[in-house]
Amino acid sequence: MLKELKEFRKIELEAGESRTVSLQLTTKDFSFWNPKTKDWFTEKGKFIILMGASSRDIRLTKEIELL
Repeated sequence: MLKELKEFRKIELEAGESRTVSLQLTTKDFSFWNPKTKDWFTEKGKFIILMGASSRDIRLTKEIELL
């Protein structure tokens, strides 16, 4: 599975502390540069959003579909 970092927040928590963190992804986060057209292209399809402490420590997943 290909993974790309799109949003990042570093927060520090004390032992036992919890906090809600919001991240916002835009259409451009799902777009790729097309050198032939020299423009951004948004691919349609299913994407899996992964959230975690690191790429090896995934804690939440969410599948979305771009139409």
